[in-house]
Amino acid sequence: MVFTVYKYLRSKATISTDTKDFRTVSTKVVAYETQEVKTLDITKCFAAISRQTQIFYTRELMDANISYGQMMFIICICDKPGLSQDEIAAEMLLDKSTVARAVKQLTENDLVIRAIDNNDKRKHHIYPTEKALLLYDRMFAVREKWHSRLTRHLTEMELIIFLQMMEKIALTEQLE
Repeated sequence: MVFTVYKYLRSKATISTDTKDFRTVSTKVVAYETQEVKTLDITKCFAAISRQTQIFYTRELMDANISYGQMMFIICICDKPGLSQDEIAAEMLLDKSTVARAVKQLTENDLVIRAIDNNDKRKHHIYPTEKALLLYDRMFAVREKWHSRLTRHLTEMELIIFLQMMEKIALTEQLE
């Protein structure tokens, strides 16, 4: 795969597969070059990061008896209390049945409560319990610690580009 790498003043760069789709980080382009980039197995990389992420969170939250999956739901629900299960699914890029199973488990563990919508009895709003709120700061800190550890070797510009690319992939390639 061939990428065009645009180099900017102060070593700022952005990568684009289409010269019309690059973001300007500085006003002057110093030089550009086309180079061959070795393509890694993306699935293998995502799987390795996912496994290491789950191992890290499990180890860090072992004493709280919270799994990685539960943690992600609790953070979402604490960040935006009162979302419906459908809204949680959209927010977390998950299917509705996965959210329903997770909410059921979190309810059984007294981490969330389900409140029926006054206008639509089929719709439930999900709220964190006091137990979940007490864990929230710790879970958020663990997540920030992992993100810092995962990206510690990236420059600020590489991190910005990486996050933009990951967001683009996540938002455009959702399984339907």
